[in-house]
Amino acid sequence: MKPPSAPPPRRGVRTSCQGLLLTVFVVDTHIVAPGPAYSGRETIFPNGSLLIRRVTQKDAGHYALQTLTRDLRATEVSGQFRVFQPVAQPSIQTTSSSVTEEDSLVLTCLSRDKGVATRWIFNGQNLQLTERTKLSQDHSTLTIDPVRREDAVEYQSKLPKPFIDINGTEYVEGDDPVILTCEPETPNTTYQWKVNGQSLSGSDNDKLKLSNSNRTLTVFRVPSGETVTFQCKTQNPVSDGLSDPVTLSVLYGPDAPVISSPDSYLTPGADLHLTCNTTSNPDAQISWIVNGKTLQSTPELFIPKITTSSSGVYICLVHNPLTGLSKTAVKKITVSATEPVARPSIQASSTTVNEQDSLVLTCLSHDTGIAIRWIFNGQNLQLTETTKLSQDRSILTIDPVTKEDAGEYQCEVLTPVSSRESDPIVLAKRHPTSIYRNSPEFLHCRILQEGSGSSFTLQGGERKSQFLTDNRQ
Repeated sequence: MKPPSAPPPRRGVRTSCQGLLLTVFVVDTHIVAPGPAYSGRETIFPNGSLLIRRVTQKDAGHYALQTLTRDLRATEVSGQFRVFQPVAQPSIQTTSSSVTEEDSLVLTCLSRDKGVATRWIFNGQNLQLTERTKLSQDHSTLTIDPVRREDAVEYQSKLPKPFIDINGTEYVEGDDPVILTCEPETPNTTYQWKVNGQSLSGSDNDKLKLSNSNRTLTVFRVPSGETVTFQCKTQNPVSDGLSDPVTLSVLYGPDAPVISSPDSYLTPGADLHLTCNTTSNPDAQISWIVNGKTLQSTPELFIPKITTSSSGVYICLVHNPLTGLSKTAVKKITVSATEPVARPSIQASSTTVNEQDSLVLTCLSHDTGIAIRWIFNGQNLQLTETTKLSQDRSILTIDPVTKEDAGEYQCEVLTPVSSRESDPIVLAKRHPTSIYRNSPEFLHCRILQEGSGSSFTLQGGERKSQFLTDNRQ
């Protein structure tokens, strides 16, 4: 007896180590370690899915997936993957190219493919057998006996259904062009293309180019975020065919992620809810890393009833396995039993000041044990000979007021765990009558945080803002 034949080699991971290792994926860290069978066309996803791009006959075989847990328990599942080749165009062989009426004629359909079914077509329709026409058992041979004049027409095998051969259904921005070929190649056949359901003309442009025979279409550029559907049509004198649609997807991203959260300062016992958003095709794989430890792989991170040990640096890592790009966003979270500070406000000694007058601004806060910082036009306030701060820095005195002091003032209160800035207060020059007439010149002044409920009211108008004026003529 002959020994049983060995099964085809597997491209997955086998516990018996008889197959070829394709790749190893570590879920916690997203580390991918390719094996001997890795060709660069394979991508493994955190859920165990395997993507093979530009499939070939060599990819056929048995695949096995093995999972290994932290406690070294292994499980394995397997399956078979088959790849079928399209049939080539057949030809017809005749016993004679010239026959007379009442002679017999034998037509044989020749094909290089095995395991195929054969169908005969007469005048564009399925051949109807009569007393004079017979088919062999495998339908490959048609016998006409005797031949009559009504048989004097062109016999032809119907065109097989066309299909599109493509060097990849994903297009990565900036990569080489994508080439689509209408298969199979057959003589006396015309080729046409449809793009998103519309017939494509033979003219070239900067995105698409047809070969001389129209059988090959080259795609140079597809805008980011778009998908394009292609079909090819074949036609000869007796039949035509339309391929199944092939969709070309543009791969891009991920864009820089953004972490959204209500606050960066929380108290023990509160719930922490962070969301990481990015744009990517396909959807990016999202992982959360907190203080160097991977927590979970979801867009949202929810930690109920946090403690002070939850303080730290929260990193959102987004990765597109097909473009190979990764990006991160960072959020610092502080958990403290100390309540975060409230927003301070600024109180002014006068709503209207003249040049050479003095002005006192006081930073008001309900919190204790705070530090105070003053901000002028978005920068740390630089003290001059005319500006002074009180010992606790809560009071800013400008004496005398000059035109260089016009601008935007804020104060910020800080503790070791939180900080808040006040709404801005603006010291601006104005014409004396502008405040009463509500003129375009007055409206042109920079009034910030309108409707914020601040304590200074402008006479002669409904606008409310912390707004000071320099009354210099």
